[in-house]
Amino acid sequence: MGGAMSRHLSVVAFCLLWSVFPAQSPRGTVAARVVGVTDGDTITALVGQQSEKIRIEGIDAPELGQAFGRNAKTRMSNLVFGLDVRLELHGTDRYQRLLARVTVDGVDVGRQLVFEGLAWQYEGGPHHEDLARAEKDARTARRGLWADSDPVPPWVFRRGSRPSAGAPSALAPESGPYHGNVASHVYHAPGCRDYDCKNCTVVLPTRKAAEEAGYRPHTGCVR
Repeated sequence: MGGAMSRHLSVVAFCLLWSVFPAQSPRGTVAARVVGVTDGDTITALVGQQSEKIRIEGIDAPELGQAFGRNAKTRMSNLVFGLDVRLELHGTDRYQRLLARVTVDGVDVGRQLVFEGLAWQYEGGPHHEDLARAEKDARTARRGLWADSDPVPPWVFRRGSRPSAGAPSALAPESGPYHGNVASHVYHAPGCRDYDCKNCTVVLPTRKAAEEAGYRPHTGCVR
């Protein structure tokens, strides 16, 4: 009875979020049931009787046409399909999908995929320390996609470009100074398009200094 009442109240809370603040991004935590998995970072869930597309907030999984893309989708399906989950809502994205951290039986599924080497922390999004730790752990252990010495991030794959393997680098191991993005904790080399971005306010003299400070390289321009 307690669980049913809690679910009912969560659905009511979700409806209120949309009805009271229709022009604003929904926030809060609600219950849902997953009825579809598009790929490693996008699912479909029923919130009450309403079907909603959910983009897992904070992560970016390989596209289905990439190495490990199908693995990421399969793993996400195993974690959530047909199950009751909790959605911690973070608004909507530009496609009007709900952005949410998703948990099932206490497991944050986005963080789990990153930890298993089946997703990156989302490039350019807010920094999440738990996701950064999970990605670092996966890199160190060479789990999943990190078994490849130079995996293609999905945001690079979607642009249809990446640095060629034989291209000269602005990027000698200790060259710099680098600029760190305080929002995403990504660092950029001189010559990167986003080297002087609005949030790139931390000056880091070397790659070692950047990584010791908790920043990760922008894989489109730091090799």
